Amino acid sequence: MTKRPQSSTLVSPRTYRSRPLPYQELSDGAKARSARLTVDLNAETVENFDALKKKLGLSTNTEVIRQALRFQRESLSIPERATEPTPKRPQSKKLPSARLLASNRKQITNYATILLEALQEALDYDPLRNHNSAPPALFIDDKKYRSDVAQLIIELRRLNDLLEKTTNTKAKTKSAEDVGNYLHLFMKNYTPALGKGAAYLTVGVIATLLAHLGLDAGMSKILPHLK
Repeated sequence: MTKRPQSSTLVSPRTYRSRPLPYQELSDGAKARSARLTVDLNAETVENFDALKKKLGLSTNTEVIRQALRFQRESLSIPERATEPTPKRPQSKKLPSARLLASNRKQITNYATILLEALQEALDYDPLRNHNSAPPALFIDDKKYRSDVAQLIIELRRLNDLLEKTTNTKAKTKSAEDVGNYLHLFMKNYTPALGKGAAYLTVGVIATLLAHLGLDAGMSKILPHLK
């Protein structure tokens, strides 16, 4: 008995519907017409799909198509379509630890007092009235500098008072943050202008104070100024 040649026409087709793959290039018209892709497969192709799906351990025909397109893309060295990076969430500003402030309270007030006395001495010095005496180590004859020193003194005194007298944790941590910001700004702006000896001593005291406050991050950007 002679076998009939198999027909190449579509026999009992199965229709598969799938969403367009992320890397499919669709024309504007195709995108407007439909959000789905319809493919008619003959029986032989369906069997091949099922066999390939089983061999690759895939669960859907869409995954088979996706794999095939990926292999084709790689063989033709077609780069994957770039995807938009996921935007990073803004990080909340870290405040000094209330527990750290409590455990380091004595050291903080001691170093803050040392710095206060040195800054106050520089602020009180009058080059005209005190011209016979040497200027303090932290003295710089500049109006902006004197204004910044005065503000830093206010913040240091406020922090000392809060650490000694109040139980308001939020107020303490906010004050410590303000002091840290002023100290970083002070060193960034004025360390190069101070005498070498005074700069080393000042940065040493400030660095220790910032460490006790838990705000010593960024010191590596300031230390190179000590040359």
